[in-house]
Amino acid sequence: MPKLHKRRISNPLQPQDDGFVPYFLENSPFLPLDSEAFKPDVHHHAQSAPPPSLKQVLKSRMVRNLASVFIFFCIVFCLIWQIQKHQIIGRLGLNGPKCLYDLPLTPLTHNEAILKTVNWASYAYATYATDIEYLCNAVMLFESISKFESPSPAGRVLMYAENWRVEGQGKAGELLRKARDEYRVELVPVKVQHKTLNYPKWQDSYTKLLAFNQTRYSRLLVLDSDATIFQPMDELFLLQSNMPIIAPRAYWLPHPLLTSHIMLVQPSSSGFAQIQQAIAKAGDGTYDMEIINRLFSSSCSVFPHRHYALLTGEFRKPRDSHYPYLNKGEVWDPEKEILKANYIHFSDYPLPKPWEEITEKMVRENEPRCSDGGKERNGMEDCRDRDAWRKVYRSFRERRKEICGMGDG
Repeated sequence: MPKLHKRRISNPLQPQDDGFVPYFLENSPFLPLDSEAFKPDVHHHAQSAPPPSLKQVLKSRMVRNLASVFIFFCIVFCLIWQIQKHQIIGRLGLNGPKCLYDLPLTPLTHNEAILKTVNWASYAYATYATDIEYLCNAVMLFESISKFESPSPAGRVLMYAENWRVEGQGKAGELLRKARDEYRVELVPVKVQHKTLNYPKWQDSYTKLLAFNQTRYSRLLVLDSDATIFQPMDELFLLQSNMPIIAPRAYWLPHPLLTSHIMLVQPSSSGFAQIQQAIAKAGDGTYDMEIINRLFSSSCSVFPHRHYALLTGEFRKPRDSHYPYLNKGEVWDPEKEILKANYIHFSDYPLPKPWEEITEKMVRENEPRCSDGGKERNGMEDCRDRDAWRKVYRSFRERRKEICGMGDG
């Protein structure tokens, strides 16, 4: 016979202690159960259960789960810190060209460079011109190179629009002959690389990349012509690197990129083939600078931006905002910077280029501001940034009239 499980019931006809039923009737809806009698004695169990020990708490599932989550986030944090500290993403080429995370190459001094016994005929300064304005700028660059006390032993190359005639009667022919005859420039007619895209001023900038096709030279120092050369840069030709491109960092940008307004390139058939394909595929937002950063992200070197890639816009910044340009611990001094600069590029958005039309109001609203000179200047205003900036623009406009016979605006 199966064992009977007894259950207490409430029956008004019997004492409660005698009310028992078999287990198979425990859930019967017909039993007159006293609900109060069968409520669990919560207080009794709570008082009778001893509190868990520390060991039991530490071994509980909840604590183990919290510990696992904490350890996981600690590991992730450490990994991120190490990646940032050692610039691993950048060194893998996943955040701009890998060479930007290497130390810049150190150039010789100019006097050391020109004493080196090298084949200077295999090196040349190069620029390009696709309209009359930039043709004048290019001639001005070569005039600067030729006027230094120690004239550069390197060659000079001007890539110009093939529809211009050197012996023609117009302004283009006049300037081309001036470059050839007075400044010993090799004239190279090229087909302008033009794409109708979203920024008109850069639609011909691909023409600059035809420098990679000038394979009779082993190295070309390619320069944008909307700039001024203040000192020779022959030392850059002797930088110790076999990479197809060596350029400064675009220090003014928040993300790491090589600049293309000054770059030392090694022309080659294979490199030019890549360039041609990249130009053919280029769409909105992809110009010469984007192309070189993508094609040569794993095969580049860097030379210092200091003195070689200074922008005029640097003089318009607040005094405490020059840290991307300066070396660590240095203080901005516009007078010293302009004296040491080799090459200064005009870049002052929203101001136009120095030969374009501009109003006095635009100049006043956008030129560098004078600041409080403090004790160092006996309380007088410090206008050195403004004066240096004005000097660069004034010199360019004066030379433009003198060399090209062309005014501004």
